[in-house]
Amino acid sequence: MERRSSTRIKSPGTKVQLRRLNGLGVFNVLSKPTDIVDISKSGVSFKVPETVDSGQPVEMRLTFPDGKSFNLKGKIRWFEENGNNHDTRIGIQFLPFGSSRKYNPLKALDYLRNMDGQKVEKIIRNENNETDDSSDS
Repeated sequence: MERRSSTRIKSPGTKVQLRRLNGLGVFNVLSKPTDIVDISKSGVSFKVPETVDSGQPVEMRLTFPDGKSFNLKGKIRWFEENGNNHDTRIGIQFLPFGSSRKYNPLKALDYLRNMDGQKVEKIIRNENNETDDSSDS
């Protein structure tokens, strides 16, 4: 059953770099850029080469094909491990957007809502809960 309220889209060429945060205040560097699987105004999913913990806070940099990039904070909400090739697909929920420093920037939310000029593909669930991709140009 689909639990998301936001439409997920594919945005070919969009990259993410991840920094996992821990309670020790230890600085972790951003990971190498990796392609996203899908994105919405409330979160993003992509693959990482290691295991992760659900609920772990993260920081990330999203870079879009048009050159726009945003630094966002989030939390790992789910993960699926694939034992065959040691990839773990993770889903990150963005923390709230707002005008103070503790929130993600409102400019990023506006961009995610509009996906300015991006070639995107909406992911639609059919009656059998299978995904169909439909292009939006």
